[in-house]
Amino acid sequence: MILSAEDFCFLDSEGIHRIRDYLYEFDIKIIIYLRRQDEACLSLWVECAKNYAALPKVGSFHEWMKEHDYFISRYDYLELIAKWEAVFSQENLILRIFDPSEFSPSLFHDFLDLCGIRIDKIFLPKHTNISPGVKTIEAIRLVKNHIGFSNLDEKK
Repeated sequence: MILSAEDFCFLDSEGIHRIRDYLYEFDIKIIIYLRRQDEACLSLWVECAKNYAALPKVGSFHEWMKEHDYFISRYDYLELIAKWEAVFSQENLILRIFDPSEFSPSLFHDFLDLCGIRIDKIFLPKHTNISPGVKTIEAIRLVKNHIGFSNLDEKK
């Protein structure tokens, strides 16, 4: 059985214990991919800048980081790892640096390999999660910040 979700990083100790309790019959391994914090923060800012539902208005990357006092708690890897290690022990954690240039041919293959799943017959569709350039992101952010999306009729 494989459970995978980026949002697992938001679980508190109680939630992590609940996972362990539900899966007590299984030998559990926790795989955590850690991205460089500066790249992770930039990626999160891009998502907030692009997402019309992200309120309040999103400032420049520098302004956004300053608003967060240059600290995004989800990227406190020491705390994240400590929470999971306290429940599942260090031996059951597999930590990987998230560096797409190191994954051959893909992150998906790397993950399956860590799970002990044969990967020679797996077909992957063309990668479509390509980030737009910085000028495009800035244009999206500026447009988004000046349109009252809450006043728009979604059906139109």
